[in-house]
Amino acid sequence: MTNPARFALLPIYQGTSYEAPLPRYTVPYKTRWECGRLVDACSGAVVPDADKTPEDYTGCSAVAQFLRGSDPEEVIFELTSADDEIILDGDTLTLVMDAAYTAALELGETPPAWSECIVRITVTRPSGAVEPQYELTVSLLPWSEP
Repeated sequence: MTNPARFALLPIYQGTSYEAPLPRYTVPYKTRWECGRLVDACSGAVVPDADKTPEDYTGCSAVAQFLRGSDPEEVIFELTSADDEIILDGDTLTLVMDAAYTAALELGETPPAWSECIVRITVTRPSGAVEPQYELTVSLLPWSEP
């Protein structure tokens, strides 16, 4: 089983197209993010490209659940690879929402509206194995034309 990667996505602006490409690779030792680069957690040395094994999403499917808090029962909305809202290509998983989709998202603090949520992305392998890939945070912000 893989450990889900955790970080913040760029914000979603209502009424604009949104694409979030998430390339993924693994490293055979513990790492940490330091000063804008991935380093070996023990030595502090920069992780060389030769130590990175790219993910392979060939034949996989994916689901991204946008959750109010970390409660899996409070799903705000969901994107799937079956609906082409998640594109799986080689080592990259991309979340895709067109301008009409983001315009329909309700901004606010009273459900069903939201302003920040957790995104849990799960990948199903061709073997049927289900793996957590990401646990991310994302904000929803208003956008208006000048």
